[in-house]
Amino acid sequence: MGDAKGFLTMFVRKKKHRSGNVGVIVVEKVGGRMKELATIGVAHSGAEADNLVLKAKEWISKEEARRQPRLDLFGEEREACEREREEVSREDHFSSLHACAFAQKFVPL
Repeated sequence: MGDAKGFLTMFVRKKKHRSGNVGVIVVEKVGGRMKELATIGVAHSGAEADNLVLKAKEWISKEEARRQPRLDLFGEEREACEREREEVSREDHFSSLHACAFAQKFVPL
């Protein structure tokens, strides 16, 4: 079986305080322990807590993108292909206009 020591998991945690407020934090489990990464805010109602949870999920997605950026392996090839498609569509448009003009020029009476 594989070793999962380097595997990190980030998730949102709601922490209830004695006052009844709910703190929304982003935590990461590393080596069996919880490590607090960011405190998103403190909610005084359920609706506020839901809003903070959404913000925390956005924070997690940004952090994951920062930690492991996506590589665009085919970016240059894709751009060249798109340029070629545009040229072909322009040529097709020009040839259809030329054919239409040619047909109108030599219309038998």
